[in-house]
Amino acid sequence: MAKFSQIIPENELWSVLDASKVQDYSCCARKFMFRHVFGWRKVGEPNIHLEFGTAVHFAMEVLAEDGYTAESYAKAYTVFLDHYRKFFPVELDEHNKPKTPANLLRMLPQYGAYYRSDDFDVLHVETAGSVPISDDRTMNFKMDTICQDDRGYF
Repeated sequence: MAKFSQIIPENELWSVLDASKVQDYSCCARKFMFRHVFGWRKVGEPNIHLEFGTAVHFAMEVLAEDGYTAESYAKAYTVFLDHYRKFFPVELDEHNKPKTPANLLRMLPQYGAYYRSDDFDVLHVETAGSVPISDDRTMNFKMDTICQDDRGYF
């Protein structure tokens, strides 16, 4: 009988672990295998969850760097919309509810009102890294922000 590695050539990305891969495996080992070993994905249509989330991260990056002002909300919305509209025309907004530009526009000042009073310095935005989890494995991650308060806590 043929070994698995003889049927499917090994890929160096198999050893790269991140939270999404671990979550997929925890949810369903078969889902993990199809997605991360075979590389099978839906073709032809963008994923609303992925692209909306990516666009929101672009907007949050603007707020983290520029603060919570009317100007930064407008800039954040523009950055969001620039990414979002690459994948979803305005005609799909109703279909994509609640992940719509209109809802993000309502959310931005609410987000700012909640976090505006936080007293910390933003040191890094959208930073990637890795940590060892065993002698021969590392876990990769991406941090939205790394902040430090006046006590020196991160």
